[in-house]
Amino acid sequence: MDKKRGGGVQMTGTTLTQEQREFAAENHEIVLSYLRGKRLDASEWYDVAVFGYLRAVRKYTERPELQIYAFSTIAGRSMDTEISNERKKQHRRIQPLSLDAPLTEDGLTLYDTISTPDFTENKEEMSAACASLLPLLEMLTEHQLETLTLKSNGYTRSQIGDALRITARAADSAIARGRYKLRQAEAGLRILEATT
Repeated sequence: MDKKRGGGVQMTGTTLTQEQREFAAENHEIVLSYLRGKRLDASEWYDVAVFGYLRAVRKYTERPELQIYAFSTIAGRSMDTEISNERKKQHRRIQPLSLDAPLTEDGLTLYDTISTPDFTENKEEMSAACASLLPLLEMLTEHQLETLTLKSNGYTRSQIGDALRITARAADSAIARGRYKLRQAEAGLRILEATT
């Protein structure tokens, strides 16, 4: 992110000079033209593209060998790189799934598919199973429930860490604590069932 410090714009450890800032302002239309040309929504992609643009400003003004090319060419390549990197990051992120998210154009949701007769033949058994799980789930913190849910869906500890913005070690610890709590709660429920 850009921060003003000492009269310059801080960008990943390098300050833009006054001359570079003026150059960036004079050529700013290149960013908007780039987004229009690539058919990218400016409200979504401007913040990504502008970092590539500012890097191009810095390179172009500091490296005379680049000045044999049009600045728009250098800026376009730099913005391409930023957009490409952001798309790769978005692809790697684990997207949460909502039961209310529409699956089809007519508004069919995941919840609608779960509540079809195929899945609810033994509705009473399902209700009893859910009721027996609720006390167990209430034993977990929200953080432990998130990590265990992701783990049960096949995600690795490092993927869970990325999704929850924690270290893989912290994810591992939350999984272990959550599993321990569940084992303790299950043991307690078995003892109660045996005595009743």
